[in-house]
Amino acid sequence: FGAEDSASWNQIVCVFPTAMTLNEMQWDGLNEGDEAYIFDPVQQGYKSPLTWSSAVTGAAPAWSDLNLWSIDSSKLVPGQAIFVNKKGAGTASCAPMTSDK
Repeated sequence: FGAEDSASWNQIVCVFPTAMTLNEMQWDGLNEGDEAYIFDPVQQGYKSPLTWSSAVTGAAPAWSDLNLWSIDSSKLVPGQAIFVNKKGAGTASCAPMTSDK
């Protein structure tokens, strides 16, 4: 997903047969500050944006809720879509984490 020459908004679904968090997935091509939005069907709205950031971890970037200063642990059900705001040019990818990573 993404665009070679501009920022982009993308709706993506990482299809996998078990519930997992965004941080349990393998992300490539993201940059600090990119955001993900997850719809909360109970509240009928979007949760606080999650930010691809190393601020909370102090090391490798992870999807984090900077409002709560915590790494996100929300489980996504199979087939649940998210919106990703890729704030810079370039493409990225999302895949289930493999055991050798």
